[in-house]
Amino acid sequence: MDQVRGPPSSLSSAPRLLTGADFAPEGLAATATIGLTTAGAVAAAGDAAGSRLGEIIASLRADRDYLSARLVSLEQERERLYRERNLARADVDELRAQVTALAEQAAEAAGVDRIHLDIMDGHFVPNLTFGLATVEALRSATKLPFDAHLMILSPGLWATRYVDAGCESVAIHVEAPERHAATLESIRSAGALAGLAADPGTPVDALSAFLGQLDFALVMTVKSGFGGQSYQPEAAARIPALRLLLGAARPIHVDGGIKAGTAADAVKRGADVLVAGTALFGAAEMGAAVASLRPKA
Repeated sequence: MDQVRGPPSSLSSAPRLLTGADFAPEGLAATATIGLTTAGAVAAAGDAAGSRLGEIIASLRADRDYLSARLVSLEQERERLYRERNLARADVDELRAQVTALAEQAAEAAGVDRIHLDIMDGHFVPNLTFGLATVEALRSATKLPFDAHLMILSPGLWATRYVDAGCESVAIHVEAPERHAATLESIRSAGALAGLAADPGTPVDALSAFLGQLDFALVMTVKSGFGGQSYQPEAAARIPALRLLLGAARPIHVDGGIKAGTAADAVKRGADVLVAGTALFGAAEMGAAVASLRPKA
């Protein structure tokens, strides 16, 4: 019995080999769908990141504005404190000048010959005293000559300014790390007497290179920097050698621990000028203290 083949349409129920053309529309559609979905996710993530970045930027700007305002506030506070400090310093300087003026007037009345001003910078020596402003304020308090003793690291920067402030003589330290010849010459050119000071451990030969610029020498019989120290005879023992070095015409000043008992020793060794602080200002009667320091006729 012959088998009757069905019409070609019956092939529609048979398995079909899907060609690229057949698959492409579905594949493209799927690919397109997946692509759109990915793009949407990326876009959503981008929006979130952008929003977060905007928040960070806004926060940074707020921080910047706060810090700027804080900086302005701190600058204003600094200026206020600076003004207050200067006012306080001015008040202290004025009070110091007034007190020192009274002391100088008392010294003048007691018969001293000059006022010796110890200028300390807190660097060359550990102590800190006063400066130009005080010296200028004191100048009108007395007619006595001012002798400035500069215990400072850079006397070359300041020496002539003390002459301008009214000092008739200025002594600088040979131990200061500077070229002293030029400074001594500048003091003399400004119209004052120029001197070199030497601490106890310094040999007098240290002054020999400056003999052409020296008007006087200052022998320290205590370590410079603080008053009230005890006289060191071994430091005073340098005076005779210094006299030989300077000759008879140039005076030798002696400073440190000078009082009634030590003044005679310094004079015997060759001192011409005695510098006394504690012995005078700590005395019950300054006139009597001054008299006790003068050589007996």
